[in-house]
Amino acid sequence: MEKRVLFTIKSPYRQSMEVCGWFFGNPDKETVAVMGALRGNEVQQMFICSRLIQRLKTLEDEGKLSPDAGILVIPCANQFSMNVGKRFWASDNTDINRMFPGYELGETTQRIAGRLFKCLQGYKYGIHLVSLYLPSDITPHIKIMSTGYEQTYEADAFGLPYVITRDPVPFDTTTLNYNWQVWDTQAFSLYTRETDHVDIKDARRGLFAILRFLYAKGITTDPVADDVKAPVHFNEGNMQALLSEAGGLLLLEAESGDHVTAGQTLGKIFDPCDGSLLQTFESPSDGRVFFTHHADLIDGHEIAFRIVPDEAVEGDPSRPDGEPGVRMLKRMNDSHAPLRKWGFAHIDWHPGMRILDIGCGGGATIAEMAALAADSKISGIDYQKTSVDLTAETNRELIGTRVDVRQADAADIPYDDGTFDLVTAVETVYFWPDLSEALKDIMRVLKPGGQLAILNDASNPDEVDWPDVSTGLTIYTPRELTRFLEEAGFSDINMDVAEDGQMLAATARKA
Repeated sequence: MEKRVLFTIKSPYRQSMEVCGWFFGNPDKETVAVMGALRGNEVQQMFICSRLIQRLKTLEDEGKLSPDAGILVIPCANQFSMNVGKRFWASDNTDINRMFPGYELGETTQRIAGRLFKCLQGYKYGIHLVSLYLPSDITPHIKIMSTGYEQTYEADAFGLPYVITRDPVPFDTTTLNYNWQVWDTQAFSLYTRETDHVDIKDARRGLFAILRFLYAKGITTDPVADDVKAPVHFNEGNMQALLSEAGGLLLLEAESGDHVTAGQTLGKIFDPCDGSLLQTFESPSDGRVFFTHHADLIDGHEIAFRIVPDEAVEGDPSRPDGEPGVRMLKRMNDSHAPLRKWGFAHIDWHPGMRILDIGCGGGATIAEMAALAADSKISGIDYQKTSVDLTAETNRELIGTRVDVRQADAADIPYDDGTFDLVTAVETVYFWPDLSEALKDIMRVLKPGGQLAILNDASNPDEVDWPDVSTGLTIYTPRELTRFLEEAGFSDINMDVAEDGQMLAATARKA
């Protein structure tokens, strides 16, 4: 780790402001740049960067950073405003993140933006921890400007519930995200729930999103930075905004992440003095609450709620269908790669195995297992035809020789008793309607001594946001899975949870 003063802004009234950066890894490589607080109230964003610096220092000391990667972290570039409690530059109320790519002969915020951009330009990936301008409760997400240069699938590696694309309007062209992209950096704006105060749980979620991305890109080798569920993609323009018609007290009846139906009451505005009802908010469609106004008092013509309509979402992870489903399954092939890499180390591989993969999705699990177990024969089942077809396409060179794929349910497996040495279920048990019945049928098709391996991204339902974007999804704790496996008759049950407290490899055997 090396701390450097990147540049100094002189002040006629106070001491000069030094903007510092922390460098990790190969000093000759510009792989990832992380930008924290550009605004004076972005305390949470600065805190996440400070935790990231500590984590990267540990990884570097342990030799877990790639020798071919260089990382820059800038926790804060607006100490003046932060010290006096102002969101924007204290002397003229201008926003640094509306001044890129900057101008060395311009106003102070233009000069800060220009000097920052010289430091940040040229990196392969750019991550900006950003805040919303309104007091709000939002679902954590990644936002990307649609510039024509974006590669939205790259954002899946963060493992946050949503990836949102935004069609830029004129003022967006002066943001860091936009300018990074047009200067050949893949840029991601990372939003967490909090801004002006530290929330440890929220900060941990943001920190691990960055670490997941670094791990997925091969920049770190620490499995604690493992992957989570492929996110939901949609365009910001498809969200529905509900505006206040009058100022008053806003009382919420729905929260960020709730699934609501058309006509459902979301909240009400009351006169703050006499308590009379001024406005009732009703959901315009079936969908997810993405944004709620956080302050109790709301002005007129402010955004009170934002809804993500169900029809705006690209692909349902429980039932992928059509072209949106294919795109989602292909993203999952990539985003689940770190989980497979970690989880497969818990499986006893040997040549000539007979393997069944339940919930085969996009087919990447079968392709990797075929390479791990020489001369093995692998079957895949999935209840969605879209998944069956894509798995067959992914493994087209092995279909008919070592691989077969069928459309079937986990609780009604179309194979004879005692057929398989190994059954795998990667990122799928969340969606099984009857886990008990499925485990009984898995027991039936396993050979005596055969192994079951369940690999999940999540094992603690209190620490993930997936229920915010998926219906019909159940996250099982290790204790719950152990109970289900015991009731189904399995023995030699092992639960291995990764250091991040989420990723789970559950293995068991048929006696």
